[in-house]
Amino acid sequence: MSRCRTIPGSGLLRVQMKTNACKGTANYVRYLEHVQAVISLKYSRRGDLTIYLISPKGTKTTLLAQRPSDGSEKGFNNWPFMSTHSWEEDPTGTWTLEIENKGIEQTRVR
Repeated sequence: MSRCRTIPGSGLLRVQMKTNACKGTANYVRYLEHVQAVISLKYSRRGDLTIYLISPKGTKTTLLAQRPSDGSEKGFNNWPFMSTHSWEEDPTGTWTLEIENKGIEQTRVR
């Protein structure tokens, strides 16, 4: 998914993606070891952001916590966030990525 979206100041963006885990192919994934979300975003103060990943089974993982000391303006460019919190879950279903802006500016997410 490479469509640009905007998170309003002090707002939340939810992006959902359905997967069938390659069912019916030789690459079918029955159980997870880890999940990786590769994210690109531009923001003037990335320490104001929190990012969560919610599995189809409801496991909510913090991929990025708010960091008051991180004043970087670089954002993230194809940054891989990884988690093992959904270990042994069936990946089939709808995944939800939540990006919350705890600052006052808008954020562009791709």
